[in-house]
Amino acid sequence: MNHKAHIDGLRAFAVVPVIAFHASHTAVPGGFIGVDVFFVISGFLITSLLMSDLKSGRFSIVDFYERRARRILPALIFIIACTIPAALIFLPPSDLQTFGKSVVAAMTFLSNIFFLKEINYFHTHAELNPLLHTWSLAVEEQFYIVYPIFLALIYRKARRYLVHALIAAGLLSLVLVMNSVASDPKYAFYLFPMRAWELLIGALASLSFARTEVSPRPSLYGLLSLAGFAAILISYAIVDETRLSSGLYALPACLGAALVILYTKPGTMVHRILTTRWIVLIGLISYSAYLWHQPLMTFFRHAFPDDKLGVAICALLTFPLAWLTWKFIEQPFRRRTPGVPAKRVLTSSFAALSLFAVLGLALTADTGWERRYSPEEQRILRSFVEADDYVPTRFDALRGRAFSGEGDLPKVLIIGDSYGQDLVNALYETGMDRDFDLSTYHIPGRCGNLMIDNLDKYRNRENREECARLPGYQDPKLQARLREADQLWLVSSWNPWTAPLLPKSLEALSADTDAKIVVFGRKHFGDRLTYRVFADGIDALIGRRPVPEDPSAVSLEMSETIPKLAEYVDLQRLLCGSYETCANADPSGSPLTFDGTHLTPEGARYMGDLLKPYLVKQLQAEHHPVNEMPRP
Repeated sequence: MNHKAHIDGLRAFAVVPVIAFHASHTAVPGGFIGVDVFFVISGFLITSLLMSDLKSGRFSIVDFYERRARRILPALIFIIACTIPAALIFLPPSDLQTFGKSVVAAMTFLSNIFFLKEINYFHTHAELNPLLHTWSLAVEEQFYIVYPIFLALIYRKARRYLVHALIAAGLLSLVLVMNSVASDPKYAFYLFPMRAWELLIGALASLSFARTEVSPRPSLYGLLSLAGFAAILISYAIVDETRLSSGLYALPACLGAALVILYTKPGTMVHRILTTRWIVLIGLISYSAYLWHQPLMTFFRHAFPDDKLGVAICALLTFPLAWLTWKFIEQPFRRRTPGVPAKRVLTSSFAALSLFAVLGLALTADTGWERRYSPEEQRILRSFVEADDYVPTRFDALRGRAFSGEGDLPKVLIIGDSYGQDLVNALYETGMDRDFDLSTYHIPGRCGNLMIDNLDKYRNRENREECARLPGYQDPKLQARLREADQLWLVSSWNPWTAPLLPKSLEALSADTDAKIVVFGRKHFGDRLTYRVFADGIDALIGRRPVPEDPSAVSLEMSETIPKLAEYVDLQRLLCGSYETCANADPSGSPLTFDGTHLTPEGARYMGDLLKPYLVKQLQAEHHPVNEMPRP
């Protein structure tokens, strides 16, 4: 077909930004939109293929699935076969379990649903899952299951309304996107119904393509193809993950891709660019390049967690590996073998998918093959998995609780985020919860635990919509409890934008309540993610490590400013003895934190023991008896 070369070139301009984005989110901020461009291309090519079969009377759903199996599965299964032994070497037990489940999800075309539940695609450490990128393959595979039947039915039963049906389906998909973005942008990002509009833009371009071939208008086509190409490149440059809340962040690039497909004709500038020989070659190997890049960079990050240059080199190595895979795996399997019926190909494909799904399940056995580690290492590694659900439970049970007013216990209102949850756990682990009449109120740290008007102008753009729905200090129920409380404890993940505003907030709070105000500083134990175990050993989890620059600077700033305004408990110095480095083990060697910031049960007990002299002093100052019952 005449359009093939420039579409291969467009594939190159889709895959390279994706790989660059996964190598470094700052390299090409909107590089992830390359996946959206791929979706448009897929919608175009699949519709062209199906319409050709429908018009000639050759349409067969079995033949269609057989062609898709030959195109998609050989390279996918080969690369997963290569990742399994690497996962056994590099991944710690919890990560190996997740990887095994992701293999099952990839083999059952459900990766997008699996990662929707497991991983925020834009989280700093999402890049540590070798198969995260298969979510987009699952979206396409789900499209291939539904779309051929839909298209064939419309073509045969209501052919004159085919374009209308595709437009209606695309608009319905966009409505679903906007509704999903309002509740949770992850659904709009991962799920097929919310991505269908992108594939359908490609489908509509396919139906329009013949008309652009019949009556070419060189100057107009040159302008339109250039506008489309510019829309894609500008999207890569100016869009980033903070714009996901719009729901339509990829629309300019998708429309741009359609314009490039439709109007890039010989003689146009864009055609000369996209049909350059090496660009076409990258496009030809783009599928294998996409499959290889994520596991290559993931395993390198496990082996060399601080080597950013090495990650860039891995990104470049993707392409020679992709060429070899394209040459010796993709190409041979795409050619039909005479005498081998389509049903046999599908049966063999199903068998291969089933085999690797079973292998994926096997990786989840024995808690992620944890016997690769010593018993002591297993105990430490387990604590990094088991504590996650522990953190919020007690704090949440006290949310909105009215003060009992019974006895002589001081009424303490704890306002904060997950750091406040840690403090409540510290009280319970040491039995000091019985010395206070406790109530809690949750304000996410990203929204700002601050009594300041018009906080939106300080908040990050991606948080403004969510935080605007939370009442914060304007909540009448919180206002009532502020008036009732004897003490107000503020405990948050103070950050570079909230810490400087805290003095102003304390001034406003002091005018609004007679309660004694106590500010608890933030804490950070350094980078404690388990992916560092392969490179640095178990000491990476419990030994002394540097504290990241931002929390270190915040703790130092608060230690200088807050004691002049309110009682201040410097948790960073209390737990670590330093703002620059921190160890992560109690006297018995048990980890204090499982992620660098939040406390394990042992960590909560350790912090409670360190806080106890201060809290006893507070109680004695207010002439309240101290409960000396033994710790539970």
